[in-house]
Amino acid sequence: MMETISIRRKGYPIRHIFRDFVDRYRLLASGIGPSHCEGDCRVAADKICKTVLVNQDYQIGKTKVFLKDAQDVFLEQAREQVMARKILILQNSIRQWIARRQFLAIRQSVSLIQRYCKSHREVKRFQTMCNGFTRLQTQFHTRMLTLRYSVLRSRILNIQRYCRGYLARQNYGRKVNAILILQSEVRRHIAQKHMRRFRIEEKMYREAEQERSEEEKRLIPALGVKRAKEEAERKYQERLKLLEREIHEQERLEQQRAKEKRLLMERKHYTDENDLFNNMFPSNNDERITPAHRPTAVTTGGMQSTLGNMPQSMGNVERIDKPLPLPDQDEDLREYTFAKFASTYFQGNATPHFTKKTLKQPLLAIKSERDQLAALAIWITILRFMCDLPDVRTPTAGHQKQSIMTKIHSTLGRKFNKKDLEEAQKLSESIDNQPSITSPDNSLSLLTNNNGSSPTSNKTSSRSVKQKLVNMTLKRKSKLSTDVAITRLKDLDLLSSTQQIKMTGMNPFLEDRPTSNLEKLHFIIGLGIHVAELRDEIYCQICKQLTTNPSSQSIARGWI
Repeated sequence: MMETISIRRKGYPIRHIFRDFVDRYRLLASGIGPSHCEGDCRVAADKICKTVLVNQDYQIGKTKVFLKDAQDVFLEQAREQVMARKILILQNSIRQWIARRQFLAIRQSVSLIQRYCKSHREVKRFQTMCNGFTRLQTQFHTRMLTLRYSVLRSRILNIQRYCRGYLARQNYGRKVNAILILQSEVRRHIAQKHMRRFRIEEKMYREAEQERSEEEKRLIPALGVKRAKEEAERKYQERLKLLEREIHEQERLEQQRAKEKRLLMERKHYTDENDLFNNMFPSNNDERITPAHRPTAVTTGGMQSTLGNMPQSMGNVERIDKPLPLPDQDEDLREYTFAKFASTYFQGNATPHFTKKTLKQPLLAIKSERDQLAALAIWITILRFMCDLPDVRTPTAGHQKQSIMTKIHSTLGRKFNKKDLEEAQKLSESIDNQPSITSPDNSLSLLTNNNGSSPTSNKTSSRSVKQKLVNMTLKRKSKLSTDVAITRLKDLDLLSSTQQIKMTGMNPFLEDRPTSNLEKLHFIIGLGIHVAELRDEIYCQICKQLTTNPSSQSIARGWI
């Protein structure tokens, strides 16, 4: 057997027919086509061998080419190199053709978009010019037909419009710059995140590709070239699937962590307004209407007596260490004045300056009639707290001891109509005409004089007035239990007609007894917490009373 092997090695164990040899190795020599195109395959095979196997031992027979093992391996390697080079050239040409086709399509689309954008810009410019010429003609004819007063008024309006447009453009420019900065930062963050992810994926794919090539080299001696390549490709695809699953799992975990973080931040920043209000102003059911609860005069020593009945320590109040946002140092705040705001948004010719008169309507536009009544009651309470309007001096007998928040809930549960609002406005005007109420008898006499009849002559109508006042005061759709409504009804039944007029006729939100400084603060802050539409109204009322206020005592109480 060894001799047979030796003889075989010395011979030519590899043999190819001329036609098969030319079809397989024709790429190794230039100018040789397929076997069916060549006239003499023996000449073509000889040319291939002379070109590749230079000065080597091979034989050309009648129908076959005789080669040795080393020569056959050399031919296969040379063929693989030539095939790889030809494939790369073909891929390059195809990709170049695809890229050029995409480029031409993009260039055509860009030209189309530019054409439409330019057309839209010119059309808009033409419309603007037409509107401008139309407005110019209108202004010209108006100036020719109006009087001097109309001309001056027109110029003032033009100045205001240009100023507002300038301010609006400035504000718009700042907002656009801020939005662009925010968008750039967000996009930068997203791009960095994607770049990091792409780098990790690229590294994983590169490692998988390297492992496939190493495994293919390792399996070639055992399985052969073809089977080793197939096995390495199968394991490579399994690794790719595993990598994709890991990437998807990582993305899912990142989304879950982001969701948990967002929920945690929402729970951290969530605060219940009712709990916060109850912690800051705890209700005391044993509070009595005593002289100690009445507001005392402010001495020259400061504001210690202003809140003499208020608690000095608030240990149960949670401290808020986070500072309030401050305006930008470069921002000019002189153009944001309260007078300018008042002239723009206040209604009813209300001024931004201090006054002791009651309002006929709220400062700002409020849609709800209930909120309008509440705003008028808040104004009277602020005047009384700042000592600009006398408080009620005579308490009502048999007053039900309830907290301010309970009364606010009970009154907010009602539905008021336009008639209730008109009656409250009329009685607000009567407060200006009657700044103080000394006793129930005086109140009764004033009502008698206004009506032009004595109390004896009004006995018949007192019952209807009483029933009307009861219907005005009681809530129709209460948010509290029925026990509170029954208690309120019993209180109204115990009162006389004069006391009901004094209590409910003024405003259903106002108290019919002297209230302390703390109760007034509870009333104002409670309405501000429960009715968000009244917060701007409360702020404007306080600012109005602090502007050009001549009384230092009133200013001190207003800043509280």
